[in-house]
Amino acid sequence: MPSTPEQKFYQRIVRAFPTWDFQRIETTTGSGVPDIHVCAKTRSGVAVTFWIETKIQKSKTTQIRKEQLAWTTKRGRLGDDVFIISLTPDDEVKVWECPIKEFETGRKDHVKILDKPWGFCWKSFKALDASFFQSKQKVL
Repeated sequence: MPSTPEQKFYQRIVRAFPTWDFQRIETTTGSGVPDIHVCAKTRSGVAVTFWIETKIQKSKTTQIRKEQLAWTTKRGRLGDDVFIISLTPDDEVKVWECPIKEFETGRKDHVKILDKPWGFCWKSFKALDASFFQSKQKVL
């Protein structure tokens, strides 16, 4: 039974996309690795894989650790599809595609994301197809 807000959010995402394969990542060997690796098929049958870092917002801003910024930036530039998905206190889902371009140093080990997110109500987020999570740009 999920106990933390992050675990509950993860379960909501898994239930919203029952045909996708989710692999929760709990690593002690690398810092900054996102929470989830996903394999899914688009409506047109194309297989896609991507990474998701989940966040629970306690305020109006979303913060990530500096190691997460470094990991997602490197992988995004190498062509991996990496997303940060945040749940706000009013149940809005915010999605950012990495690499994050604008951020501000927050607490000592965190940065505040300043990029404008895609915002979804939960119902419209659940209606997304896997093709949404395929990058339109690949910067090498």
